[in-house]
Amino acid sequence: ALDLQNDLVKKYMNEEIYNEMRGLSDAS
Repeated sequence: ALDLQNDLVKKYMNEEIYNEMRGLSDAS
């Protein structure tokens, strides 16, 4: 269960980072 939770956190963080990078690209 702990491993699954870690995977979900990683996926969420990756999406947040991707969204931020995409937002910066759109801004520039």
